[in-house]
Amino acid sequence: MPAAASVTCFDSPRRTPPATIARAARTLSANLLLTQVLEAFPSLAIVVDDNRQIVAVNGATLRALDASSPSQLIGRRLGEILGCVHAGEPPAGCGTTPSCCACGAAHALRDARQRRERQVMECRILAERLGRPLALDLRVHATPVWLADRYFTALSLEDIAAEKRRQALERVFFHDVLNTAHVLDAQVHLLAEIDSLDDALQLSEELNGSVSQLVQEIRAQRDLAAAERGDLIVQRQHLPANLVLLAVRDLYRSSHQATLTCHPAPETVFVDTDRTLAIRALGNLVRNALEATPPEGEVAVCVVPGQTDVAYHVHNPEVIPVEDRLQVFQRSFTTKGEPGRGLGTYGARLIVEEYLGGRVEFRSEEGAGTIFSLRLPKAD
Repeated sequence: MPAAASVTCFDSPRRTPPATIARAARTLSANLLLTQVLEAFPSLAIVVDDNRQIVAVNGATLRALDASSPSQLIGRRLGEILGCVHAGEPPAGCGTTPSCCACGAAHALRDARQRRERQVMECRILAERLGRPLALDLRVHATPVWLADRYFTALSLEDIAAEKRRQALERVFFHDVLNTAHVLDAQVHLLAEIDSLDDALQLSEELNGSVSQLVQEIRAQRDLAAAERGDLIVQRQHLPANLVLLAVRDLYRSSHQATLTCHPAPETVFVDTDRTLAIRALGNLVRNALEATPPEGEVAVCVVPGQTDVAYHVHNPEVIPVEDRLQVFQRSFTTKGEPGRGLGTYGARLIVEEYLGGRVEFRSEEGAGTIFSLRLPKAD
């Protein structure tokens, strides 16, 4: 084994020789009981050897991955057939990369093999299919099985994306939207107590802001669902880069206890983007930063024009733990410990990179805090 392939950040980097894989695949395909059990699963089901390489698959797996025969999948690893974006990274690919340390499937496989007992874990995988990102939410069942005088691991994959979407929807409608509705209710009750025109005008402005926020919460969920389906409508226009920043400032400057400070670009520069989607994407990042910052802290947002794009840098003083950094852009991942959260960074990156032609990235370091950067194409 080459030296580079003998290094790992998580599980064993070893690969089984092709001839050994082929013999195991032939032996298992001749096992009628195993074949019947695998075919009984309506979703993806595979069998892997001790090096996590596939030696048997069911028909549902072939259909889901558009494979014409098992030979296209035999010998490969789970992340490789699912299109995980980390599966080809060093040191030795699937199961060995830094991102694998936070992968539920990788943990389930390793623990089932080492403990020789069934493991069930949830797994978030950022995959790529036909050049498009695909967020997978899976429940992985890994079970050791004794076949042909040796142990293998049987894997069944349960798609729980609908469950995660439901949790996200409930989170928004039963928490965020309900909170806004409570504010509206309180503001409406204040109408009966108003005794001056100035108070009426101020309350009218506050009511308008609450209604606008409620509508935005609902539209954000609608647009995220459309983006995941691939049919989100984008209406591009040339906008002043500072307009996007100032719109986000107006949305969030009084909604959290932490201070929000904005630094517009010193000169007028335009971005080629969709106004609503750009404001929503940047707003997601600002809102996340505000929620992560203590009341006495500050979130700073600045606009920095470049040669081909315009960057919006969102800085907060908190540091993201190393294990969480690996999952920041995963759908449904959250550091808040609440089911259904985790759509902010995922949604921002999906919309910006797939529909607005930009990029979203971040860095987080002790002493420097966390900076999320959203880059939009500069208008000609």
